[in-house]
Amino acid sequence: MSKSAHFIPKSIFLLLPVILLSACGAWQTVSNGTANAFHAVFYKQVESVDVDVSAREALNPDDAGRATSVAVRVYQLSDRKLFDAASYDDLVKQDRKVLGDERRASMAGVLNPGASLNLSQPIEDDVKYVAVVAFFRNPGSQETWRYVIPAKKLDADTPLKLRLGDYRIDQVNGEKRDGAS
Repeated sequence: MSKSAHFIPKSIFLLLPVILLSACGAWQTVSNGTANAFHAVFYKQVESVDVDVSAREALNPDDAGRATSVAVRVYQLSDRKLFDAASYDDLVKQDRKVLGDERRASMAGVLNPGASLNLSQPIEDDVKYVAVVAFFRNPGSQETWRYVIPAKKLDADTPLKLRLGDYRIDQVNGEKRDGAS
């Protein structure tokens, strides 16, 4: 037998494990890519907190019944205990102190009667709730000036739509408020 005849089987024997390991790595890459594509299509992850707030013409009336603008704040919260316990005045004057470590991020704007306001920011990793506060002239009960929704109920493709009128916040699609607030 020639030298080349002995060399070919030895070469195949040495290359076989390398080829098999390469095939396993390629299969794992394809498998991971397929799983990621599946999750991207069927399990959209919320990447930002998007809130669209519209106001009725009758917004935040003053003593003469004239509509006035209102300040709106949106909070990203890791828990809602401190938020639920906070008073209107606490949130107006010292929200950062009162909400402490539960507050992960916030954004704010001013809404005029008959106008709309779009607020958006990237969602923080450990956010469990999104809370919206409207600082009306007359806050009334807690059920009307603040609104809380679990972050898991947010839609990745559609912003949270709220409407303000008189002294209250309502969700546009009519969904009930979550919990006590």
